[in-house]
Amino acid sequence: EDALYYAANASLAMGEQAQARDEFQQFLRLRPQSNLAPSARRRLADSLYALGNYDAASDLYTKIREQSKGTPVAGEALLGLGWISFSRKDWPQAAQRFEGAAKELRGAPQAEAWLRAGDAAFNAGAYATAQQSYRQAAQVAGNPLTKSDAHMGAGWAAYRQRDFNQAYGEWGNALAVAPED
Repeated sequence: EDALYYAANASLAMGEQAQARDEFQQFLRLRPQSNLAPSARRRLADSLYALGNYDAASDLYTKIREQSKGTPVAGEALLGLGWISFSRKDWPQAAQRFEGAAKELRGAPQAEAWLRAGDAAFNAGAYATAQQSYRQAAQVAGNPLTKSDAHMGAGWAAYRQRDFNQAYGEWGNALAVAPED
């Protein structure tokens, strides 16, 4: 039965969203108490999101947050809720959810959450907030491309605030981190 979980992950990784959804659902029917069940639920929600079934994904992410408080899975579920808000172009809610996820997550997911919080705030026209989120992303990012993207975003947010010196400085930081990008 664990093989079904790993097969569902492989389907998800290959972009076979409908197949992954079906396999995760089957796994959860067979092994609802498995130690892999929380991750399977989150990945099921991811596949529902990827299939454009935002309402079902939102319901499942919310349920996961309630059941997994204080765990990384809860932060990942909030990140998923942020993506749903982002897809619906609800920029303020997306920014709030991504920022909340960033405060709960660590490592690469935390940097990604801060970066997306910056994108959502930028899209909402909240450039100062976007700049702060991008700076947080740059601070915690281990990946040079993520760090470069964060500096670029901070530069654009500064530019929109007409702080051109800060914008040029951030863009220079982006080039220093990832000159080929």
